[in-house]
Amino acid sequence: MRSRLLIVLLAFAVVRLLTGLKQWRDSSSESSTELSLNLPSVQPAWPVVRGKVGSEEALWYVAFKHREGVQLCPLEPSDYGWCRELDALPMSELMQLDAGAWSSVSIFQLEERLDELVPPDAVALSSFVTRATKGSRLDPTTREFDRKVDSIAWSFQDKQGGFDDAQVRAWAAKNAKDDALYEAFTKHHAIGSCSMDAIPHITNVLFAELALARGDMPTFIDVQLRLLSGRYDRVAWSSFSDDSQSTRAERLVEAKVDVDALLLGLVVQHPGSKNATEGRIARAMWEVGRAEALLPRVEALATSRSLDAYDRYRATYVWLLLQLPDEESVKTRGAAVRARGEQLDLDALSRQLVARVTTSR
Repeated sequence: MRSRLLIVLLAFAVVRLLTGLKQWRDSSSESSTELSLNLPSVQPAWPVVRGKVGSEEALWYVAFKHREGVQLCPLEPSDYGWCRELDALPMSELMQLDAGAWSSVSIFQLEERLDELVPPDAVALSSFVTRATKGSRLDPTTREFDRKVDSIAWSFQDKQGGFDDAQVRAWAAKNAKDDALYEAFTKHHAIGSCSMDAIPHITNVLFAELALARGDMPTFIDVQLRLLSGRYDRVAWSSFSDDSQSTRAERLVEAKVDVDALLLGLVVQHPGSKNATEGRIARAMWEVGRAEALLPRVEALATSRSLDAYDRYRATYVWLLLQLPDEESVKTRGAAVRARGEQLDLDALSRQLVARVTTSR
């Protein structure tokens, strides 16, 4: 009788062990699948190319996808000055051009092209941002306009175009359970009339605080990243908005978000990743008091051959702005920063950037 009972107990234990192993394998498989979705090994990068647009001189550009064509943004000073849209030149054709060849529509002549794939290290670095915003209710494609949301934003704006932060937080706490209002914010598309129009900024501050009050961290972080980038649709644009509107990165610190990982993750930029300009990233590091602590890590990114050409360029630019945030600092510290840059293992494009930024204008 005892031997039978022992056999039954042993059999039961074996079944439990096998079931546990199967569950462990299944969960491991799910985890690895999720990880592979967040961290693809290779994917197309935004290509860095050197070439001529029409009869202009050859320059280095980063090429972004734009509508059916490409947007070429100069990585060095140009007479034209701004990014330009070449809607008749598809990205696929740009990537197939041989050095010295004109595009089929004679818009762009390629002279040289750098890294065409984003290395795994760059994807891994930006994966923190991807995971932190997974499940966000922010819809960057929405074009709906909600009069109630717009009216609320206007009610908070003071005569100087600012707002009272304490009043905004109190409003968010009071309305945290209003599902209909929250839904309206997720669908509303705020458009500024010009760079001095603070309504898009205030609208997104309200949205972020409402998300935080509701405990919706992915949406809070996602909207905070929009505030950090300062990129809103406007009828007319200038650099005034970048100067006048803070990044509000301190709210990420107050909400216990790993702001170091988040800001470093924003340095790398590839198709599908969140992005912000180098100036706004450096400014956010300054505003949360992390500029000095993050400088060595940004320097390591600038010299890393595990990153693609455009991400090394971005890291170099952030590295420069962390040390030279304004024209006065360029006059007093430009030479020392330039000397340090000459000691680093930077690529030619980044070296050119160091020489340009460290020279007093």
